[in-house]
Amino acid sequence: MVQIGGPGPDNHPAATHKIVYGDFHFTYWNENDGKIGRSFRFDTRNSTEKLGMVSVIIDAKKPLIVRHKLL
Repeated sequence: MVQIGGPGPDNHPAATHKIVYGDFHFTYWNENDGKIGRSFRFDTRNSTEKLGMVSVIIDAKKPLIVRHKLL
């Protein structure tokens, strides 16, 4: 069902898909930090036996930089 270029005509929402990843990796995260609907945990099309629909999720945090004013 998932393939490069999407499963249908050129106007299909997935037509711009360029890469399909093979191995699926999952890391637990706290839902209170942000619930992602199209994730393995929360999309009802997924189960422990079969992946239905998942998005690539990248978590990044910008470091806090405190700059001191020079006198």
